[in-house]
Amino acid sequence: MGFLDVFRGSKPKLSVAAEPADARPGDEVRVRVTVEGEIDDKAQGARAGVRCVNEYLKREYDRRDDEWEEVWRTVALHEDAQDLPLAAGEHELTFTLPSDLPPSSAGAVSWAAFASIDRRRGMDASAGTPIAVRAPAPAGAAERRSVAPGQDGVGFEALPAAAAAGSVVDGTLTVTPADDVKTTGIRVTLTRTRTYTDDGNQIVRRDDAAEVEVAGGQELAPGQAHSFPFSVALPPDAPPTAHAPHAVVEWWVRGTVARRMRGDLEASAPLTVYDG
Repeated sequence: MGFLDVFRGSKPKLSVAAEPADARPGDEVRVRVTVEGEIDDKAQGARAGVRCVNEYLKREYDRRDDEWEEVWRTVALHEDAQDLPLAAGEHELTFTLPSDLPPSSAGAVSWAAFASIDRRRGMDASAGTPIAVRAPAPAGAAERRSVAPGQDGVGFEALPAAAAAGSVVDGTLTVTPADDVKTTGIRVTLTRTRTYTDDGNQIVRRDDAAEVEVAGGQELAPGQAHSFPFSVALPPDAPPTAHAPHAVVEWWVRGTVARRMRGDLEASAPLTVYDG
């Protein structure tokens, strides 16, 4: 940074806008860059473009504190940039988002439009704005499926394969216990799981996004199928399912038959969440 840059105000100011602000993989995005102020002889070039970044947690050893800690790291999955005129005013460039990259999903994948002016021996000018790259509905999103009871005797009927953020997920939880079961309550939970991987190591984060109690305390007879219809809403801002090199975002429908002083009976089924 040039020392006098602080006082001279010669550094140009950039602002960036993207249209549409909500896009899908494969869409064209127009990046509009506004350049204000003086373009001095320190300016060597300008660029604008779009970028996709994979964000992930990693365990690293801190030698100063002599302990392991979890730190955020990023890796670029895509960057497409074009030269920007070195001139004040408004400039517009068009980019196509690759169709084979993951959508925006908080804590895993982010997209942005950016612009910068490279200034020799001075402070660079830069600006950016997020782009919400939405996940479209997958093929067969309207299909329903059954999940056979597992070892705990808990399963699902008429469960959707996919659901849109903000929509209602409904179905039927089935419980066929092998022995008498005294439950303190039966609930269904929508859980978002983020699995971060690096160098063969994993860090997993689970967040319960919504939950509904479908039945209260009762006794369930052995060998008999008990059915509990449920309906639970995904949050409107639910981050979609996404797969990146260092982060996988998954959603699960979990059914739990709670028991006092004994282990709960459970079942889980995957759910593809989309927001496009």
